[in-house]
Amino acid sequence: MLLDKDTKTVDGEYFEYLITTDDQVSLLLRRFKVSGSNNPVLCIHGWTSSGNMFYQREIDHFVGYCHRHGYDDVWVLENRLSCIFDYNQQDIYNLDDV
Repeated sequence: MLLDKDTKTVDGEYFEYLITTDDQVSLLLRRFKVSGSNNPVLCIHGWTSSGNMFYQREIDHFVGYCHRHGYDDVWVLENRLSCIFDYNQQDIYNLDDV
């Protein structure tokens, strides 16, 4: 179930795809899909952040907003600068690497 600010649940599916780049870095692509999925949206976070900012449960999150406004296939990419990855504690990547 996907979370929505007003109802707290929205019918839908959630998928995670682990992507390994040519230089062996793991990335994560999340998909929040409701039936019909005709209008895809790709969300990419900024520097020192993560994709979690698009679907935080405590706020009226962007994924829920997209679903309510006809964009029913929302993808969220955790790029190599995401703060959720342990390898970013080593400062080995910069914004040019994205």
